[in-house]
Amino acid sequence: MMTGNIGKPGSGVNPLRGQNNVQGAADMGVQPHQGAGYLPVDDPESITVYTDFYGREHPSKPGYRIPEMFAAAQRGDLKGMWIMGEDLLQTNPNTCHVRDSLKNLEFLVDLPFP
Repeated sequence: MMTGNIGKPGSGVNPLRGQNNVQGAADMGVQPHQGAGYLPVDDPESITVYTDFYGREHPSKPGYRIPEMFAAAQRGDLKGMWIMGEDLLQTNPNTCHVRDSLKNLEFLVDLPFP
């Protein structure tokens, strides 16, 4: 919309993911394996870029992806989860596994859609 390309062939609003917010979150660097700019968090050069830019030590080990979070919660390795605007039971396969994993957490915040 900002560039005036809506309605022109081969252009427009085209979400790259199943849920638009996922793309925005990825762009902002909140993926477990990539930071802002899609740089890998376990690459020494990327870590230097992030540390220099933010003025803080940057994690160098990728975090859990969503399916790994459920497995870690069941094992007791993940103690808490903060969920914002996603219905995990509806968007993930194996509802029973997801429900059991969430019940195993010590701390859970689930903020539904407004």
